[in-house]
Amino acid sequence: ITGGTGLVGSQILFDIVSSGKKVRALRRAESNMHVVNRLFSLSPENFHNIEWIEGDVNDIYSLEEAMEGIDTIYHSAGFISFYSSDSNKMMKVNGEGTANVVNMALKKNVKRFCHISSVAALGRIAGEKFVDENSWWKTSKQNSNYAISKYTGEREVWRGIEEGLSGFIINPSIIIGPGD
Repeated sequence: ITGGTGLVGSQILFDIVSSGKKVRALRRAESNMHVVNRLFSLSPENFHNIEWIEGDVNDIYSLEEAMEGIDTIYHSAGFISFYSSDSNKMMKVNGEGTANVVNMALKKNVKRFCHISSVAALGRIAGEKFVDENSWWKTSKQNSNYAISKYTGEREVWRGIEEGLSGFIINPSIIIGPGD
């Protein structure tokens, strides 16, 4: 699991280890463990089933170590911001980082790849009342830098699927959970 210290990633961790399985999770050295610790306070006996690997989606060497012997990846790492000053960081994490995870998954022959994206990656179109699974990206000034970065990440996953990766993308909208 990438992004295992975030709201979505920590819930995936919790659900998998609660089912009796062991999980390897990638986390940055400076990651805040607040959400994970809060979630696992409900079931602390399962926390030991997580093998934490210190790394980053933009560090290929840590990805190589983290994916050794792995057959399924839940890629939930991402950077969320609506400040224009963060656009480069979002592209680095959400676009390039996803490309790195996809490339390493292909190299390591990962059997299944789940990419947690965002409804923002479907974009906004003037006059469209709602966005659903029939919506497709259209370049628009209404799209945020976050949306562009998540769409860029999705394109990397689609590329990986074309290159043989067995994967899928989910686009959550509002996520409610034990985080902030």
